Amino acid sequence: MKHFISILFLFFSLSLYSETFKAQKGFLDLSEWSFGEKGILKIEGDFEFYWNKLLKPEDFLKENRASVQYQFVPSAWNDFEFEGKKAGRDGFATYRLKLHFPQKYISNLFSIKVPHQATAYNFWINGNLAASNGKVGETNETSSPQYSTRIVNFQIPSDGNLEFVLQLSNYSHRLGGIWSHFILG
Repeated sequence: MKHFISILFLFFSLSLYSETFKAQKGFLDLSEWSFGEKGILKIEGDFEFYWNKLLKPEDFLKENRASVQYQFVPSAWNDFEFEGKKAGRDGFATYRLKLHFPQKYISNLFSIKVPHQATAYNFWINGNLAASNGKVGETNETSSPQYSTRIVNFQIPSDGNLEFVLQLSNYSHRLGGIWSHFILG
């Protein structure tokens, strides 16, 4: 319990002082990042982005998955162009980010602050549903927003690889998408 309280204190007291490290084409290589020296990390950069698709982690194991596009996170999807039209605020999508941790972090316990979203989302880490917010849906009638921040604890697997998958739907807020940083530490 002391460890969990320490992690919470770390996120709330140091989140203003964390540095950013950019994902490129849906991949974030943390081989050069030292949590001991640099502290917690604000994740940003190009996440894989699948507009009008609610994909689950197992969908990425299939050969014939949807063609990938990239969306900078954090940013609203409102101006994202799909088939020649701006997405606007309303809609649904799946984001995916693959991460690699160096050997020194294998089996370590980490936490991620999933940003507050006034929308609905499901968030998976390595295929396991780790957090949800509201009810994700393809229409206003099947979606229900919620405004909440989540902190999720997880262990780095033996190969050092993680996959984050996030389904998100928005029919209520003026901004769609992920418009705040994920914070990792």
